[in-house]
Amino acid sequence: MPRSTASTLRNVLNYTGTAATTLRDVSTTTHLPFLGVVSGVSLSIVDIILAIKSQTDRYVEMLEKIHHLLCAIIGLCLAPEYISSQRILNHIADFARTLQKIQTCLKLQQDLGKIRRLFKQAEFTIQLDACKCELKSLLENFVIIRSPEIVTDVVEFKIDCEQRHQELLELVSTRTLSSDAASSVTIIHSKQLPSTDKIHRSGGRLPISLTGASSDLSLLPASPQIFHGRDFELSNLIPMFLCQPARVAILGPGGMGKTTLAVAALHHREMVEQYTHRYFISCESANNCVDLISIIGVYLGLEPSSKLKHAVVRHLSAEGSTLLVLDNLETPWESESGKNRADVEEFLALLGEISNVALLITMRGAERPGKVQWTRPFLPPLEPLSETAARQIFAAVADDPSPEDEAAFAELLSVSDNMPLALSLMANVASFEGYAGALARWKVENTALISDGWDKQSSLERSIALSLGSPRISAWPHAKQLLSLLSLLPDGIAEPDLLASKVPLPNIAHCKSVLMQTSLAYMDTNKRLKALSPIREYIRAAYPPAAYTFPASMRLLPWTARHLGVAPADILWRPRSETCVDESSVSECRDIASGILTLNKLSRSMLKGNSQLMRMVPELVERTNDPRLRWRYAVAYLRDQHDPSHVANTEVMIAEGIRYFNTVADPAGQAMFYNAIAVHSAPDCRKALEFNAVAIQSAMEIGDAVQHLDALDTRCDIATALGNYDMILDCVRAAEQVIHQTGSVTDKCRWKAIETRAYGMLGNLPRALLVCEQARALLSSAGLEGSNLHLTILDSEASLHFAKSEYVEARRAQSEILAMTALTRSPAYHVNAIITIVSIDIVTGVDRATILRSLEHARAAYTAFGRSLLYCDLVTAEFHLTQGDVADARTMFIRWLSKYRGFIPDVVSLCLSTIGDPKYKMHGAREAFHWAVVYFAFVQKFKDSVGRLYSMRYLGDIFLSLSDEDTALNLFIVALEGAAQIGIHRLQAECMLRIGDIRMQRGDSVGASEVWETARPLFARASQVKDVETVDSRLARLKI
Repeated sequence: MPRSTASTLRNVLNYTGTAATTLRDVSTTTHLPFLGVVSGVSLSIVDIILAIKSQTDRYVEMLEKIHHLLCAIIGLCLAPEYISSQRILNHIADFARTLQKIQTCLKLQQDLGKIRRLFKQAEFTIQLDACKCELKSLLENFVIIRSPEIVTDVVEFKIDCEQRHQELLELVSTRTLSSDAASSVTIIHSKQLPSTDKIHRSGGRLPISLTGASSDLSLLPASPQIFHGRDFELSNLIPMFLCQPARVAILGPGGMGKTTLAVAALHHREMVEQYTHRYFISCESANNCVDLISIIGVYLGLEPSSKLKHAVVRHLSAEGSTLLVLDNLETPWESESGKNRADVEEFLALLGEISNVALLITMRGAERPGKVQWTRPFLPPLEPLSETAARQIFAAVADDPSPEDEAAFAELLSVSDNMPLALSLMANVASFEGYAGALARWKVENTALISDGWDKQSSLERSIALSLGSPRISAWPHAKQLLSLLSLLPDGIAEPDLLASKVPLPNIAHCKSVLMQTSLAYMDTNKRLKALSPIREYIRAAYPPAAYTFPASMRLLPWTARHLGVAPADILWRPRSETCVDESSVSECRDIASGILTLNKLSRSMLKGNSQLMRMVPELVERTNDPRLRWRYAVAYLRDQHDPSHVANTEVMIAEGIRYFNTVADPAGQAMFYNAIAVHSAPDCRKALEFNAVAIQSAMEIGDAVQHLDALDTRCDIATALGNYDMILDCVRAAEQVIHQTGSVTDKCRWKAIETRAYGMLGNLPRALLVCEQARALLSSAGLEGSNLHLTILDSEASLHFAKSEYVEARRAQSEILAMTALTRSPAYHVNAIITIVSIDIVTGVDRATILRSLEHARAAYTAFGRSLLYCDLVTAEFHLTQGDVADARTMFIRWLSKYRGFIPDVVSLCLSTIGDPKYKMHGAREAFHWAVVYFAFVQKFKDSVGRLYSMRYLGDIFLSLSDEDTALNLFIVALEGAAQIGIHRLQAECMLRIGDIRMQRGDSVGASEVWETARPLFARASQVKDVETVDSRLARLKI
C-alpha cells in the first residue's frame, strides 16, 4: 500500500484504534490475562502518534504490525480452546511488554519537543527498530497457530491493513451471532435434562403434629432476636408478598442465613396483617416427594391417605390468604432420581397455582426448581454480610472488643468470611473465651471449634457436610477434588487460569458448574472462582488435595514470575498444601520455596498481603540447604519481618549474609540483599545509606535494571526520612535513565509517583499535581488499577489536596485507600488512611463525639498493626488544641519536638508549625516570635516553600499583635501572593481576612469589604464553616 500520504496514516490509525477497542470489549467479557493491557496501551499509542504528527512512514509500518497482531488475538479469542493455552498467553504477554516499550519511547518523543527530539532522533530510531523486530517475531509466532475454527485470512501476512480490518469486522459479527445461537441452544437443552443425582439422608427428625392456626404463634419458630445485615434483602422480599401471592426462593450456601431471613419475613408486621394463615415447615427429613407431601399433611392436620397430595391442595385452597414457608427444600428436591425431582417440581407447581397461597422456599445452592412461575425479579442468592453487620452480630453476642483485642477480632472476622452461622457460633465462643482465646483455639481446632452442636444450625461442619452430601457432588466426585484445590486459594482463580493450569480432572468446566450450583463455590465480582473461608478450612482438613493434582498447580508459578509487572491482577494463584511438603524431594522443595517467594512478592504488589504459605519457607530452606534460597528468604524477611511464628535474629542473619556475599561472586544477589539491609536499617539513615550505596553499585556493575530501580526507590525513602528532597529528585533522574532503556510502563508509573511526592514535599504543588496526573494516566494504560502502585498514587494525590486545603478531595482519596486495604492487606496504607481522615475531620470541624470515636478506632488499628502510636498522639493533641486545651497540647508538642529533632523531619515540621502558630495562643508575644522564627529557619533549611508561606503568616500575626501594621501587612501580602500562585485556598483566605481587618482599622471599609468577600469562597472551598461565619459577621456589621 502507498506509504507517503498522511491519509494512509490516518486510515491505519483508525483501523488500529478499532481493533484495540474491539479487543478491549472482548477482554471485559472473557477476563483473559493481558488483553486489557494490550488494548489499553495500543489505544494510548494511537493517541500519542496522532499528537506527534511526524515520521509518517515509520509509524505506518509499525502500526500495521500492531493492527495485524490485534486482529490475530481477536480471532484467537473467538476460539477459547486456543486462546486459553499457556503458549498463546505467553505470546500475548510478550506483545504487551513490547507495546509498553513503544509507548514509553513515543511518550518521551512527545514530551521533548521538536528541537530536543531532533537531537535524540538516532536513539529513538534504534529503540523503535528493536521494537519492530520484536513485533515481527511475534507475528511469526501467531501465524504458526492455525485452526479451522478461525478465519485464517485475519492472520495472513499478504493481505493489506484495510482488507484485514473489514474481515475483522465480519469475523466478529459472524462469530458473535453463532456464539449467541449456540449459547441459547445449550441453555434450552440443559434445562430439559433430568437430574440423575443421588442422595441418602438418615437420622432426620419428623415434625410434631400441628394444626394450621396462624394465630397460635407458639407453632411458628420464634422471631430472630439477632438479625443484622439483611435489611436490604428483607425490604426487597416483603413487597413481593403484599401485592399478590408470590412464589419466591431464598437461595445461597449453607450457613448464610436463609432460614433466619425466611423466619424474619414470616414475623414481619405487614406479612402478619396480609396473611390469615402462616406455616413454617422444615423439609430436612423428607427424602422424596412422598415424604414432603406427608410432612405438609401432618402440619395441616390431615389424615394420611393415598390421595394426600390432592387433599393438601384442597385444604389450602379452602383456607383464606396463606403463607407457606418450606425450609430446606433441597433435601427432597435433590433426591435419589430424576423422577423424584420431577415429582417435587410437579407438586410445587400445583401449590403455585393456588391463588390464595403465597409460597416461600429456602434451598442450598443457586438453582431454583423448575415448573414454577417464580416471582420476578428473582431474589439473588444470599452473600456474606458486610463488615458492619458482622461486627453487630459479635456485639450482640459477645462484648465489644477492647483496643488490645482488635487484632484478634479482625482475624476472627476474616476467618469467618462474614458467614452468619460462623459469626454467631464464633461470637458465642468469644463471649466466654475472649477474643484472643477464641482465635488461639481456632488456630488449633479450626472449624471443629464451632461445630459442637448436633444440627446444621449449631454446627458449621454439619452444615458444610450437608452441602457436600448433595447428589450432584456424589454423582461427580471430581468436583470435590476441585473444591480441595480451591481450599488452597484464598483469592480464588480466574477460569482461564484454571484451564491453563491443566489440573488433571475430567471436564473441569462441569466441576466448576456443580460447585456453583451447590453454592460450595461462587464467582466474585472480578470473575474469580472462590470458596468461602470456613468452607476452605473444613475442606483443607477433611478432604486435602490429592497428590496427583499438585504438579499442575506448580506449573503456573514460573509463568507468574515471568509476567510479574505486566498484568499481575489477572494471574494471581496461591497453590500448594502443607501436607504435600513431606512427600517432596529436595529439588521439589527448592521449586516450592522459590515459587512461594515469587508468589508472595506478587501477592503484596496486588494488595493481597503476605501469602499464608510463607510460614513454610524456613523449613524448606533448611531441608534444601540452598544458599541462594536462604538469602532470597532473608531478603523477604528483612524487608517485611512478616511471619511472627518465625522470629529470626536479624543481626546474625545480616552478618552471615555479608560474609557469604564477600566470598561469592553474585552481584545480583548482593544488590538484593544489601538493599534489604538498607530497608531494615531505615531508622539509622546513615547506616541505611551505606548499604544502599553498595546495592546500587552492584546493580550498576551488571546492568540489572530491576535491582537498580529497587535500590534507588529505597534511597528515596531514606532521603524522605532525612528531609533531603533534592536527593529524591536526583534518584528520579537516575531512574529515568534506567527506565528509558527498559521501556517499562510499570516502572515509569512508579517513579512518576515518587517524583510527585518529591515536588509535593518541596512545596511545588502545581508541578506535583501535573506529574500526579501523568502517573494516573500511565496507571490506567498499564492496567494497574488496584495495585500497590495505585495506593501510592492515591496517597500522593490525597497529600497534595490536603496541602492545597482541598479537604473534601483529600478525604475522598483516603477513603478510597481505606476501601482497598485492611489490617491484613497493605496495613501501612490502611492505618495511615484512618488517622489522616481523622486529621481532616478535625480541620473541617466534625463534631467532638465522632472525632473521639475515630481516634479510638485509629489507636486500635495502629496497635493491631504493631506500629507506634506517635501519629495518633499527634492528631489527638491537635484535636485537644482545637477544643481549647492549650497547656497540655503545648507540653506534648514541645516534648515530641525535643525527642524527634534530627530524626523524623515531618514530625518536627508538624510540631514547629503548631507551636509557631500564634492563633493557638500558646505563648506570649516574645516567645511566639521565637517559635515562628525557628519554624521559618526550619522550612528554609528543607526548602519547604509551603511552610515558608505559613511562617510568614505566623510572623505577620505577631507583628499585628504588636501594632506594627505595616510590617504585618507586607508579610500577609507576600504570603497571599505565594499561596495564590500555588493554590492554597485556606492560607489565601486567612491572609485576606487579616488584610481586611487592617484596612478596616485604617478606615477603608470599602477595601475591607472587597477583600472579605474574596476570602469567603476560599474559606468555603476549604470547608472552613466557622471562618465563613466569621466573614459573614464582618460583612453584616458593615451593612448596619
